[in-house]
Amino acid sequence: MVNIQGKLFGTPMVLKNQEQVMFPYRKAEALFYYLLVRKQATRENLVHLFWADVDEDVAKKNLRNAVYIIKKVFEEDVLISPQRALVMLNPDIQFETDIDVFMRESDEQGIKAYTGAFLEGILVKDAENFEDWMFGLREQLKDTYIGKLYREIQRCLKEKKLTSVEAYCKALIKEDEFDERAYRILMHVYRKMGKYEKSIENYERLSSLLNRELAVAPDLKTIELYEDIMGERAQKQESEKYQEEDFFYGRRNELNWLQDYYYRFIKEKKGKCILLSGDAGIGKSKLLERFLQCIDRQKLCVLSTQCYQAEENYLLKPWYEIFIQLSKWLEREHIEIPIFLRKSVACVFPGFVGHAEIEEVNVMEEIDYLKYQVAEKAIIEIFKMVSDRREVMLVFEDLHWIDDMSLSLLKNIMIMSQGKAMMVIGTSRKGHDDKLERFFIELSMRNMLGKLEIQAFSREESYEFACQYMQDGTFSYDVGEHLYQETEGNTFFLIEYLNILRENGDTKSFSPKMQDILKSRFLNVSQEGKKVLAIASMFFDKVSFELLKDICDKQELELLDLIDELQDKYLLKEIKDGERIEFVFSHQKLREFIYEQLSHSKRRVLHHRIAMVLELQLKNNKRDLLLYSKLIYHFERAGNKRATVKYVIKNIYEYLHMHHEIFPVLQSEDEVEKSYMHLSEEQAARDLEKISHLIAEAKLDEGDVQELIEYEIIYLHMMGRNLIRRGDYDQGLMIIEQMIEKAKALGSISYALEGYRQIIYYCINTYKTSVMAENIEKALQIAQQYRLAEEIGILLRLKGLLKVMEGKFSEGEALLKDALAIFERLGNEKRYILNIAAIYNYLGEGKRYGRAFRDAIGYYEKAIHICEERKILRGCAIFHTNAGQAALDMGDDEKAKFYLKNALAIFEELDSLWGRSTARGYLALLFMKEGKYQEALDILRKAEMDAEKLKSPYEQGLILRVKAEIRKQMDLDQDAMKIFQNYLSKSVEVYAHEGMTLLRSIGGCYELDILDGLRKEAI
Repeated sequence: MVNIQGKLFGTPMVLKNQEQVMFPYRKAEALFYYLLVRKQATRENLVHLFWADVDEDVAKKNLRNAVYIIKKVFEEDVLISPQRALVMLNPDIQFETDIDVFMRESDEQGIKAYTGAFLEGILVKDAENFEDWMFGLREQLKDTYIGKLYREIQRCLKEKKLTSVEAYCKALIKEDEFDERAYRILMHVYRKMGKYEKSIENYERLSSLLNRELAVAPDLKTIELYEDIMGERAQKQESEKYQEEDFFYGRRNELNWLQDYYYRFIKEKKGKCILLSGDAGIGKSKLLERFLQCIDRQKLCVLSTQCYQAEENYLLKPWYEIFIQLSKWLEREHIEIPIFLRKSVACVFPGFVGHAEIEEVNVMEEIDYLKYQVAEKAIIEIFKMVSDRREVMLVFEDLHWIDDMSLSLLKNIMIMSQGKAMMVIGTSRKGHDDKLERFFIELSMRNMLGKLEIQAFSREESYEFACQYMQDGTFSYDVGEHLYQETEGNTFFLIEYLNILRENGDTKSFSPKMQDILKSRFLNVSQEGKKVLAIASMFFDKVSFELLKDICDKQELELLDLIDELQDKYLLKEIKDGERIEFVFSHQKLREFIYEQLSHSKRRVLHHRIAMVLELQLKNNKRDLLLYSKLIYHFERAGNKRATVKYVIKNIYEYLHMHHEIFPVLQSEDEVEKSYMHLSEEQAARDLEKISHLIAEAKLDEGDVQELIEYEIIYLHMMGRNLIRRGDYDQGLMIIEQMIEKAKALGSISYALEGYRQIIYYCINTYKTSVMAENIEKALQIAQQYRLAEEIGILLRLKGLLKVMEGKFSEGEALLKDALAIFERLGNEKRYILNIAAIYNYLGEGKRYGRAFRDAIGYYEKAIHICEERKILRGCAIFHTNAGQAALDMGDDEKAKFYLKNALAIFEELDSLWGRSTARGYLALLFMKEGKYQEALDILRKAEMDAEKLKSPYEQGLILRVKAEIRKQMDLDQDAMKIFQNYLSKSVEVYAHEGMTLLRSIGGCYELDILDGLRKEAI
């Protein structure tokens, strides 16, 4: 007999003899769903439902066609008409729907049948009457479902089946997120289960939802229940203060020292740092925890993070957690941070702005290092703003695992906020490395450091510790002596030893080796519990419940029971991160022990499984940075070299462009160094060497597979760029050439074009126009061959700039306008906005080189307007500089000063070199006109240093023009002579000649004529 099943809850589906039936026509499909529910209908009713607005004859014909289609797809007479006016399901065929089960079976079974809204996602065009019926029945079935849930909740409450009640309440809330009754029942259930945190979390979620969506508070019943639960939790915590989670013994002197240091900090409101050092397991974290409980945290902004050994080589990882917490704190305290600062920080720490979008740019040309040089200034500024409102406390646990860049950022924040109310507390093992020692020495020299070394308990303290922990009187001398000999007063081992004693009731099972003490700790854990521990030990930090469930492949309730078992034995503890529930080992030593007990093959399998699950969480946006270190950790330990290479490259790529002009060391008057988040040459070399080594290893295993060749191309790109940034142009360009050849051989056009662009940018800065022309043509040929409109637009823009640089202004202008037309045709203005702004700037340059200064300023203003309108700094400094040059050379000093001062203000934010020497040099000329000779000298010195670093012949030539003009004025003004005589010792003629020598290689450079005029006047 034919069997037809209809799944009508959720996304609908029809099966014939267990095979899915696909409908070619939506109205026929909807008509069949209607009959599955109603079993039969008149033709008049069906016409009314689906073709009410169509001529009657046409409607009847459509109905006949629909019935025919239904029969055809089933290859059965599933519909019959015993009477001409009636259409019904064939009684000779067995039909079964989930709605039938839902309505027929008990509440418990009916609930299982309800898997979503009735006919979810079904919309039928031009069938308003059918949709009215569908939506009406959907609400009716939903109400029935809710009624069944409430009846089942009452039954399960009577039978004390609390986990079932929990599941039913969650189902109710899923259907109606404003149902306070369901929230109250769920809070009550968690209270009965002793899960007070979950109960409170549910109330907070409800309260936040009602406030956000309806601007109301929970009703009085809910508030009263919440207050009862809060009181009960406080009472329970008080009664359990001697349990391990809250147990604390001794350390009175240490606590007093910490509190004294803290109160001095509160009184003075000056930057301070505390270091708690000691052996692993000695009790540093517990002491810190107790100290934090003793202070009024409501009056502080406390931000804490953990440094992990597994992340020691991953830059800035500890700070991610800090900025996630800071973002939540600012929101909670209603403190507004300027959008530019927030977005600047979010470029490096995406979690800082939630899901707000960061300004889009064309990623093909984004100068990504700029975000870092802006970011640290923004970070320091934000911490200064916060510390003006509230004392700030940064807590770093296990500082001995901190990476170099995180430590650099921490140092800079402390030093630049020295006069602010900011305290850092760190824990570290004894014998930390040189980088930490240098950090502490520098803070100590500034009178900002307090050190406290935590010692092991003495024999007497260990004995007293044990008596208080066990709460059952005293031990015999032999047991106490044995306890001290085994643990040597180490807090972690004391607790583990006593936990075994508590479970076994004697010490006969104890081995003289601490390894065996740890083994004994897990003897009474169930086999399934041990499996959960094994999986949890794969994570070096913490694991969420959802991730644990995915890896364990267990039902939710079963996993909850196992976690409860492990929490009861003080092996795991629960931590709350917003709405996420996560678990960590009660001590890192326990995790390390479990991990080391697993076989190598089992570890590899588990690490690989975890990595595959984590990969599914990638969103292809900046937030993926948060997962890269974890993916590297798991893939590396799973032995998957290809995947390891992939994520090492993705992780390192973000940080490799921060050197020389990117993060200069700036010297302030009080000689405080502002060394920005600095990736040293040594660190960059190590990272690149690691990539090279990983690629070589993967190739040995797999050969030259395409994916590995692509990774090698990316590696060459990073290596070449890094060498060029360091000033090793020949080696860097040679490697970029290798990259291009490999990319072309692989057929990877995008990578080849990236390589060509890198060479072109190098040529722009060094004015090597012939090499620039050659590479533009090569790149254009490829882009045109593959019809890559975006690439063609970029390359035409660069070619237009080349023509301007060569003095071929009309050709350059035509090419730039062609590029502009391409970007306008492509649409997506946000993506190409910087390209468009750059085109206007280059058009301005063409006009300026042709001495049409007013027209040039018009184009610069367009470029500036684009950036200012979208609050984009990138590019704005150079646009203002160029406008300042044009204004000065056409004699409008006021306008020139306006542009140049704006340019320098932006340069201060970016610390970019390109154009900065020109802005400073030309401002020196304006200061000379105003008689501000000392200011002119100071800023000219800085301009010359900038030009020497950039090594651009054009900018160096302009500085010589400035020197020549000032030297000319010195001969006419004795005051100017006194200020400049030691700095400008050559003649006007010499400065002019040197400038002309540099500028002759630059086509269309009108400044050459200005220098020639100065030279001739001086002869």
